[in-house]
Amino acid sequence: MTQSEIINRALSCEDSEAIYTVGKLFLEDNMFSARNYTMSLRLLSIAGSFGHPSSLKEIGYIYFEGKGVPKSIHQAFHWFNKGASYNDTASLYN
Repeated sequence: MTQSEIINRALSCEDSEAIYTVGKLFLEDNMFSARNYTMSLRLLSIAGSFGHPSSLKEIGYIYFEGKGVPKSIHQAFHWFNKGASYNDTASLYN
């Protein structure tokens, strides 16, 4: 199965956990993909739109660390707060 097929399959089933998992894979080099922050942010944003709190937290980390986007404490805080609104404890402590 190709990367595109895996991404499309996760997106087509509208399963936030599957989309989150595929999105996280793009945050690091691995056997599935080379690091691609743009794709990761896209997928994590989609999972977050379904209310997946860990996705929102990961987006916060992307902005906090400036991974493929301009580093922004304000954006990081915004996304951590969104994750915290779903009672994600890791988001609460960022």
